[in-house]
Amino acid sequence: MNNKPSRGIIGLKKGNLKSVYAQRQSLYVKYADFIINIDGNLNENYIVSKIIEIIDL
Repeated sequence: MNNKPSRGIIGLKKGNLKSVYAQRQSLYVKYADFIINIDGNLNENYIVSKIIEIIDL
C-alpha cells in the first residue's frame, strides 16, 4: 500500500495487516458479491479463469 502513511488503516496501530484482515474477514464475506476460492492456487491464469467464469464472459 503506497499511501499508507497519508491515508492510514483503522486498527493498524493496535496490530498488523494480518490481524486487521482477520477482524474484518466476516464483513468482507458478508458483503461480497462473489467469493473466489483459490485453494492456495496463486496462479494468475487460474484466478483470471475463475473471475471469467463468475462474470460469464
